[in-house]
Amino acid sequence: MIDGGKALAAGVKRVFGATAAVAPCTIHKTRNVTDDLPAELRPGLRRRLVKAFANPDAAAGLAAAKALAAELDKAGHQDAAASLREGLDDMFTVTRLGVTAALARSLSSTNIIESMIGTAKATMGNVKRWQDPAMIKRWTVAGMLNAERGFRRVKGCKEMAVLVAALKARVAAAEKKAQADALVA
Repeated sequence: MIDGGKALAAGVKRVFGATAAVAPCTIHKTRNVTDDLPAELRPGLRRRLVKAFANPDAAAGLAAAKALAAELDKAGHQDAAASLREGLDDMFTVTRLGVTAALARSLSSTNIIESMIGTAKATMGNVKRWQDPAMIKRWTVAGMLNAERGFRRVKGCKEMAVLVAALKARVAAAEKKAQADALVA
């Protein structure tokens, strides 16, 4: 789960290769697309995007989002259409992994991560002079421990086994492909 930055996605894919399962935040994507529209069009588009991203059928959701991008182009909102198309395929990663319902909603947003980072930053904000890297690490840990107090169970956590199995299958498929490619070479 990332905030949608191109460099971050490229870095994840460079490090993890074919096994990378990048899923941009649907909330950030929706906000970025609707920000390029006139105010009166935003609520309707927001509803349609949320519906497309929440579709349990990844192919149908992707098709709906592509159709929406085409409509935006036709209506003269090329910036919004381009924003929607950017990384669109990755928007359905969570659904393609077989994750549904509550866990899919939890994993489709960076809000969980941002909440923890905000609490850690607030804790570290009290420090006026950083002395060394060890001090930075200690304060970072202190901030994360403060954030931990507010942690609750991830909604849909009972579905986590489905996600783990899908990720293991993805890694196995990538390893099998790499072995087959090595034999051919």
